[in-house]
Amino acid sequence: MKALDGRKLFYFMASLGALSFAVYYGYTVFSKSTYLDFLIWNLFLAWLPFVASSAASRLNRRRAYRGVFVMTWVLGIAWLLFFPNAPYLLTDLIHLTVMKDMYTLKGHWTFSYWYAFVVIFLFSWQGLLLGFISAYQFQYVIRQRTGAFLSWLFVASSSALAGYGIMLGREYRLNSWDWLMNSTSFYWLIRESLKLRTLPYSLGFGLLLFIIYITFYGLLNQSWTAAKQQTAASDRAME
Repeated sequence: MKALDGRKLFYFMASLGALSFAVYYGYTVFSKSTYLDFLIWNLFLAWLPFVASSAASRLNRRRAYRGVFVMTWVLGIAWLLFFPNAPYLLTDLIHLTVMKDMYTLKGHWTFSYWYAFVVIFLFSWQGLLLGFISAYQFQYVIRQRTGAFLSWLFVASSSALAGYGIMLGREYRLNSWDWLMNSTSFYWLIRESLKLRTLPYSLGFGLLLFIIYITFYGLLNQSWTAAKQQTAASDRAME
C-alpha cells in the first residue's frame, strides 16, 4: 500500500477547491442565480474528514507513545462523524431534478441546465476525492498498526456507516454536529431511522462508496507497483 504525501495532497486539493470556486463564481455571474450556494458549505464540510485524516497521518509518523494513540483515536472518531459529508456531495445532483422546471423550455433542456450540471458535478467529484483520500490515509495508519485484514475491515465498515450517514443527512436532514448541539433530537432521529426500509438505502450507498474506493485504490497502487518494477528493472540494467 503506497504512502501518500500529505503536503502535496493538500496543495492539490486546495487548487482543485480554488478551481471549483472559480467555476461556481462564473456560474453565478453568468446565470444571476445563487440557488447553488449550498455547495460552498457542503464542500467545507467535506474538507473536515480530510483534515482529520491528514492530522492522523502526521501523528503516525511520530515516535509511538501513549499520547499519539489517544489523539489518533480522537481524530478517528471525528473522522467517522464527518466522513459522510464528503460523499454526500454526490447526492447534491438531485437538485438537477428539483430545478428541472427552471431549466426546460417547450419540453427541451436549456443550456442553463447543463451549466448547473457541470458546477454540481465538479463539487461532487471533489467530495468523492476528499472522501477517498481521507479513508485511504486512515487505512494506511490502521494497516501499519494492525495489519491488512483489519484495515480492509475498517474500509468496508466505514463505507457502510457512511451510507447510513448519507441517508440520515438526505432523508432525515440530520447534520454531523447535531449529536453535540441537539443530542435529544439526534438520538430520536437515530431511533426513527433504524428501520428495515432504510437498510437497502444505506447498504446501497455503502456498496457504491466501497466500489469507488477499491477502484481508486487499485488504480493508485497499480501505478505505484508498475513504477517500482520499472525502477527495479532500470537498477538491474545499470549493474
